[in-house]
Amino acid sequence: MSRMVTAYALPWHLKESSAFHEILVQPLTNYGHVALQALPDGQIPAASGSDEAVVFCQVVPPWQDAEWRKRKVVWIPMWDHISAWPDARWSELPKTWRIAAFSEPVFDRARRAGLPVLRLQYFKDISGLPESSWQDGISVMYWNRVGMVRPNFLRRLCEVLNAKNLYFRDEVDPGYGKARYFDLPSQLGSTRVQRFPYTANRQQYEEQWSCINVLVAPRPLEGMGLLTVEALARGCAVLAFNAPTMNEYIQHGQNGYLLDSLRARWAGMSTTCFNRWWLDKCVPREKSRRRKALQGSLGLLTVVQDWQALRRLDLKQMGACARVSHGMGYQRWQQSIPLYADFVLRSDVA
Repeated sequence: MSRMVTAYALPWHLKESSAFHEILVQPLTNYGHVALQALPDGQIPAASGSDEAVVFCQVVPPWQDAEWRKRKVVWIPMWDHISAWPDARWSELPKTWRIAAFSEPVFDRARRAGLPVLRLQYFKDISGLPESSWQDGISVMYWNRVGMVRPNFLRRLCEVLNAKNLYFRDEVDPGYGKARYFDLPSQLGSTRVQRFPYTANRQQYEEQWSCINVLVAPRPLEGMGLLTVEALARGCAVLAFNAPTMNEYIQHGQNGYLLDSLRARWAGMSTTCFNRWWLDKCVPREKSRRRKALQGSLGLLTVVQDWQALRRLDLKQMGACARVSHGMGYQRWQQSIPLYADFVLRSDVA
């Protein structure tokens, strides 16, 4: 008989994202039924007396609740969500809780805390995705989810890559607000700016992707990074912040390019602190007007890049390499699914 398991995720993941359908519900279809339910952040579900495991998808399980500490829990943490957790907090989790780790730092912290942990890496099936076209020149896509780059960076990048089009989505993630939002004019130099709005229509979605062959990965940290994963699978050249999980998929200069960031050298420094440090380096404090103008142009990735190296990139070859390596990764993902299903669905915790 097929096993059933309840899985909790944020409402956003049920309405706007396919992430947990792709990495949990679909892979386990042949092994059991996963009932994905919305759980607002901070809300604690009732802990029933069932002996079945309950899965928490990104949502932090109620680790301080006495009843839940007795339950069989499988947690799928996303690195961008829990990167600030100290080792001490990991150590407080019940040692019977299982961790499905889709990034190396999550795997490392769970292992150090003595928790049962399974390392996984998700890849898409490239056979179901059309390969990126390069016939009409270079078309870049950037979704401004968290304000990782600013317009001046995009302008310089498009100039260096000689990009014909920039496909731009301006919807910031929940909680980021006006400080990270910006709009773009219809032209950045000689590059035409076109909109890439959200659509649930599959045909429209494919039409959007058919125009794109370069992606600027939108966030500095990812739990997995579905947009980046899909771009690699389609054979796009991906330019990404040098941090998990992007640098777990990308071999720099081969199947993608890891952009330089001074902040990457101080991984613990907040964006605000880094920007203040960078301003101090660039502009004396007494030049307040100049500092204010510069501050508005700062993202996580600044215009301090090796632009000559970017100009020399064979983007088409990089995209082709990305698609081939992703195809090999998909085979590994498929081979890991039986072990994944057992890890999630089994009743014991050994």
